[in-house]
Amino acid sequence: MAYDPRTIIKLNFGKYAREENGKLKEHLPSMAQIPLIDYRGFSYLDGYLSKPEKTDRIVIEPHDLEYVQANARAFREFPVRIKCEGAHGACEKKDIARHLVLSYDRTYNHPKKVEKGGPERINQIHAEQSYFCCEYCAGVRETDKRSERDIEESGILKLKISFKLPDFFTEFPEKLNWNIDRAELHGKFRKIAYQLTKHKIGDTIDSVLAAKERVILTEYAAQEIANKLLGIRESDLPCKNEDYSIRKLKWHLSDVNQRGQYSFNF
Repeated sequence: MAYDPRTIIKLNFGKYAREENGKLKEHLPSMAQIPLIDYRGFSYLDGYLSKPEKTDRIVIEPHDLEYVQANARAFREFPVRIKCEGAHGACEKKDIARHLVLSYDRTYNHPKKVEKGGPERINQIHAEQSYFCCEYCAGVRETDKRSERDIEESGILKLKISFKLPDFFTEFPEKLNWNIDRAELHGKFRKIAYQLTKHKIGDTIDSVLAAKERVILTEYAAQEIANKLLGIRESDLPCKNEDYSIRKLKWHLSDVNQRGQYSFNF
């Protein structure tokens, strides 16, 4: 991909670029920030911008669309090595995590949600009890969880290590059966991603230590994270914030096309 890692591509349309009153924000977010600043941000990139048929009359130039798609794919694949958090203390295998393990219990839904047509019972995900585990430790945690109650009432989920959550957490009607704090999970991934400002792809990140750090995300840090996820060579990465150039994506109302629709071009 012919992309200059010293360029910060700004996004100046959509909900992330405007205030509640519709006014354009003074400080626009960069494309790399979107998956990191909000738990809905990845879906915004992956499901809205990366599919031209869903851009609602907005036309993205091929070069910029390629970058958006690559950025979404990088956060979806998330090639970060994370130290296994173990099952009973430290990981016995001293292995790399392969899954994000989430525990859940079958419980009664909130009465108001039932009144609105939701199911009487739901699967309550305990986001605070989420762990990055290797295959062995994930199996131990699953055995432990199932021994607490009947199998139908309790269990764990083994998810891919990715900013992309399974469709049954995010899409109707399946998501009505699950209750999960997506913001809390997003914070867990965000703190892991932030470690790439200090580590290279291929380094092993300790999620326990990462969880204790306060994350202040700047556009430069976000761009550095995205560049590393995109596989930009270390020698090509900017060394200082001043090495970046900022390019705003300008759009304007073009002529009405033959179908009577307006197009926005960057």
